[in-house]
Amino acid sequence: MQRKGSGVPVPRRYHHGCIGLVVCIAVLASSSGFFGYYYYMYYGLGLQGKNLHSSLQSRLHRLRGPSTNSSSRYQNPSDAPTGGGPTTSPSRALGASSATAPGTSPPPPPPPSPPPSQHRPHCFHPGDDHDAIAVTGHRDGFGACYSAQLQALALARHTCKHYVFIPFQRVSHNQDAQVMNRFCGLASDAEVTNRTRVKTYHNNVDGRQYSGRWMTPSVRAELLSLYRSTPKPDDCPYDVAIHIRRGDVIDTANMEARWIDDWVYAALISDWLYHCPDASIAIYSEGQAEQFRNITHADGRVRLVLNGDLRVTYHHLVTAPVLVVAHSAFSVSAGLLNPNRIIYPGNRNSSELPGGTEYVRLGTNQLVWDSNMRWC
Repeated sequence: MQRKGSGVPVPRRYHHGCIGLVVCIAVLASSSGFFGYYYYMYYGLGLQGKNLHSSLQSRLHRLRGPSTNSSSRYQNPSDAPTGGGPTTSPSRALGASSATAPGTSPPPPPPPSPPPSQHRPHCFHPGDDHDAIAVTGHRDGFGACYSAQLQALALARHTCKHYVFIPFQRVSHNQDAQVMNRFCGLASDAEVTNRTRVKTYHNNVDGRQYSGRWMTPSVRAELLSLYRSTPKPDDCPYDVAIHIRRGDVIDTANMEARWIDDWVYAALISDWLYHCPDASIAIYSEGQAEQFRNITHADGRVRLVLNGDLRVTYHHLVTAPVLVVAHSAFSVSAGLLNPNRIIYPGNRNSSELPGGTEYVRLGTNQLVWDSNMRWC
């Protein structure tokens, strides 16, 4: 090759040097660095020497910036990704700048993953005319409103459908519906979308008289997990918790289905303390202390918890080592969540209570306990 207009041959290495210089500049500009550097050194000018080599490496380091070794970006090495793929942060992957403008706060952290209760495994069979079950419209006390929801979820699991939680709109007895929605911890299944076909029941699901059969151990465990997914008071400090329904019921003929006589509770407490003299017993109810004299007989081992905070009372019933339920959705629903012992005084079984409930039959002014009864 000759230089134009001179007739002087151009050395081939000069030609390679020009090409190498151009390639080096282009590659360095794209922050690649290494390839351009070595091409320039060996095929370009042919320069060697330790000082020049160190100088170019220093310049290359400034162009490339600090190392982005994946483990160095995590204070805890166990937090670093373990795959062979890229470790780019989400903001950089989307092209966002990592710098924060002056006077502005850093962007908020990403939202946490849904709690485990949102990923509850259950069977699902599509078809029929609906894919999910919901219930709404109850305006009674918390026990009745909550029981309706527990039965709806149990029915959904029994029929292999999704469950949809429709929050309480009104809870009687001066309870804040929004507070009780948070307290109960219920949530719709994660699979539910705005396209899910929902069968909505009014007040109660059909067939609730059989709901005790739907309350399998796995369903009860799921209900308890949901209940415990939100903040709760301290657990019950007593050995035996007895719910006595008073306040909204009186001893009249039309309240017979909800009323249990004082002598039943007096006999129950007397028999229990006879076998377990060191047991601590608490009565949860409404009213005045003198209304319960025929039950406690001024025994110091029996504590009256009257007109207390509904959430504290309910949580004590759920966590009591032994729970004696009344003819009330309030304590019956707590019995569905309580994983310990449930005792029900009465001559007929409750279809809404799960298997394993211990029934105490009512004789003539005395209780008929099961021969295999465990006391303490």
